[in-house]
Amino acid sequence: MNSKIFFTVLGVSIGVGIALYFRKTTQQKPQSQTTDNPSRLSKLLKDFTEEFSLTPAILEKIRDNFVKEMREGLEENSQSSMKMIPTYITRLPTGDESGTAYALDIGGSNLRVLKVLLDGKGSAFLDSSTLQTAIPPEIQQSTAEILFNFIAENVGKVLRLEEQKFGFTFSFPIHQRSADSGYLITWTKGFSAPGVVGKDVVELLNRACEKNGIPAKINALINDTVGTMLSGAYQQVHSDCCMGMIIGTGANACYWEKIENIKKFDNTKEKAKGMIINMESGNFGARPSRIGLDLPLTRFDKILNKESNNLNQQLLEKQVAGMYLGEIFRLILSHLIQEENMFTHAHLDTFPKKYQLLTKDMSDMEEDKTHDLNIINEKLNSYGIAHSTFEERQFIYSIVHLIANRAADLAAAQIAACLKQMGKENKDTVVAIDGSVFEKYPGFSGMMEKTVKALGCRRVRLVLAKDGSGVGAALASYMMSRDDPKSNL
Repeated sequence: MNSKIFFTVLGVSIGVGIALYFRKTTQQKPQSQTTDNPSRLSKLLKDFTEEFSLTPAILEKIRDNFVKEMREGLEENSQSSMKMIPTYITRLPTGDESGTAYALDIGGSNLRVLKVLLDGKGSAFLDSSTLQTAIPPEIQQSTAEILFNFIAENVGKVLRLEEQKFGFTFSFPIHQRSADSGYLITWTKGFSAPGVVGKDVVELLNRACEKNGIPAKINALINDTVGTMLSGAYQQVHSDCCMGMIIGTGANACYWEKIENIKKFDNTKEKAKGMIINMESGNFGARPSRIGLDLPLTRFDKILNKESNNLNQQLLEKQVAGMYLGEIFRLILSHLIQEENMFTHAHLDTFPKKYQLLTKDMSDMEEDKTHDLNIINEKLNSYGIAHSTFEERQFIYSIVHLIANRAADLAAAQIAACLKQMGKENKDTVVAIDGSVFEKYPGFSGMMEKTVKALGCRRVRLVLAKDGSGVGAALASYMMSRDDPKSNL
């Protein structure tokens, strides 16, 4: 699709919206005393559409900027916005892995200890002994000893008898030095336990297990993105699963890179041909000298960034991840009330505060198929916005879709960039994806597929790798045990 065709389609879409406004205006009595009318709403929609829509030319530029940042990030002493972390995972599952494997998954405030049954045919099943529990805030903010003792005690609830190796999914920024060691760079997601930053989290956990008499030892350390790729590769064993993504509360991606291209990695001792790279891609666009250039920012993105607790960081994630999409929508609603004089009956005392409007709310609105958009009306009422007209609800529906569609476009641009870097744009490939936005947001995966193909990658399949972080850690542990001559697997 070229730019001319894109804007033609855009014009048709806006024209159809205007026609609907006029048709409904003749059919229904106004439900509020707002001064908005179809022509004003259509002009506002046109402005928002131009601000949030990414033309083919812009998407191609984002893809190419992304590739440049990837390549620079693979160099030593890089200034890239993406960390491009070598994971030391140098092979993928073969599909014949069978038996029992164990995993520990900490992706945020929840902890899971999994016993995974691998059938050797691409399917993995969770044993009934699998445990999930919340990590209380007081534990998250305690001390290294208290935190890791809490983790070890929960591992012991699943593993009580014979010694077993575990894979560890630890979805925090780490500097990895081997497949089974990694040093915490900084805490995120509300954790602040002192004594962990700069320390090897595997060593801390192994020590806590030993102290508590738990017969477990971590032999593989990964993050949730890598786990998703490993899980996808196991499920799609006869396909080339060369990339993993998380599009949920957060957003990140990993991919398969040739060893010789990883300049920051000493490959003289490595016989493998490739390695999974954890890109930390959510930070794309955050290079200080390139903010707003590599990745376009709307006025609402700038407000969100300025008011965030990580200014000028994770700029791509702030446009794609579920943690932020609802906040972008909230900022737009606030603007419409206070600057555009829409929803004059709004009660600002009940209007959602920062991050109280969720991406789940947007999902419900996007799925509203009722004749009068009653679901959207109920949502607006809950925000203190009463007596909305049908035309205003149509307008809100369009705004919600614009925010989600841009997120899908940006996720697709990452895929196109990685396939370009690997030279696989025209090859049959699979991208394994996990996360609530990809899985549950109405039409999100379809929007991604459409844009990936428009960017020239017509033979790629996007596959949901459900529970990839846990199963992937179990697979990583299984593969590391196979490589260990002392292992009985």
